[in-house]
Amino acid sequence: MTKTALQILAPNRREHRDMLVDFWSKIFGFGDTAHYFNGVDFCRDGYLDGSHYDWNASRIGLVDGRLVTHYGVWGYDMRVGSASVRSGGIGTVATHPDFRKRGYLMQTAKASINAMRASGYDLTVLFGIDDFYERLGYVRAFSYRQHYVRVADLPKEKPTRPFRRFKLVRREDTDRLYNQAFAGHTGTAVRPTYLRGGDVRGDGYRWVDGRGRLAGYVYVKLDDRHRRLKCFEAVGDTPQALRILGALARRHGCVELEVLNQPRDTPLLRQLERGRCEVVTRLNHSGGPMARTLNLRTTLEKIVGELHARLRASAYAGWTGTLLIDDGTEKAALRVTRRGVAAAEPTKTTHVLRTRGHAVQLVFGTDAPEAVMSNAKSKTSGDAAALAAVLFPAQDPMLLTFDHF
Repeated sequence: MTKTALQILAPNRREHRDMLVDFWSKIFGFGDTAHYFNGVDFCRDGYLDGSHYDWNASRIGLVDGRLVTHYGVWGYDMRVGSASVRSGGIGTVATHPDFRKRGYLMQTAKASINAMRASGYDLTVLFGIDDFYERLGYVRAFSYRQHYVRVADLPKEKPTRPFRRFKLVRREDTDRLYNQAFAGHTGTAVRPTYLRGGDVRGDGYRWVDGRGRLAGYVYVKLDDRHRRLKCFEAVGDTPQALRILGALARRHGCVELEVLNQPRDTPLLRQLERGRCEVVTRLNHSGGPMARTLNLRTTLEKIVGELHARLRASAYAGWTGTLLIDDGTEKAALRVTRRGVAAAEPTKTTHVLRTRGHAVQLVFGTDAPEAVMSNAKSKTSGDAAALAAVLFPAQDPMLLTFDHF
């Protein structure tokens, strides 16, 4: 069988937008008519139209003018402690069923990765299937996590302030409150991102303070099948949020509250873990949340302030010298002087950390640095291992469901 030529290019909003909506709705809408049109609405409501979809860095593959592959990029700023880096969130990765097993998707993905790098992205994140994305240099980024609480264990008192329902769409006041609440939490997105939740089709409930200003909100979705109220996000006074969640759960006859994918070091989860709850962590070594660097040097440049603060708070506060990180396909150095930490060109030094594509796990703080280096079979010399332990601690990274792509 003759292999038809694949044309790979950046999608054009005017020429390819309808193709993309149709492609997404057919492949991810499970082929059912109702689901197809729900998919069309989903793309129009903010997943594609008016979103942070990057038309320049995404790539499509065409055969005789027919769209057969797509590797989509949703660009956003991702927190690394007090710093932020430019991340390409990958979504709608697919090949038309008639054109599979020809290597077309791999070609399309590689073209998009090169385009992201050329466009100034520092790293890229995705939520993927097993045993595929390693071939593109992606490694595990973090874990999924759910907290389960019996509704009987939630507060029974009425909320101290009235709350009302609002459409789960982007608002300046919710963005501002969210950014304040999750500042410093690695892995979270700096909003605005979507006009509405990329992966959330639920409801929002908000309350205001005595001056009428937004004081907090919760994003929820009802799971009738399991008689469960799913909470994707809760910001504001924790007792008030838990009272609202309890009231909503009881209103709908739920027996359980599920809190999905939130950083553990938040007031809400600290409160839940002081009581009775079940915590389920799903750790995927292949598939699930994965990431890779696109430019290790620029990534380190953007987080040197955070690295400096970590170093100064450690027993190595007075250390000076150069740490070289050799990540296999990329090298970058950190030069430490009494004035601070700076990213530098690779140079000869006795302090070397050698790994193969796992430097992104150190940036994320995916696990304790000792575990990252052990699992990656990294090699170190000089003070590299001790410096890595100080500079790249475990950070419990998490991307909230609203921002998934």
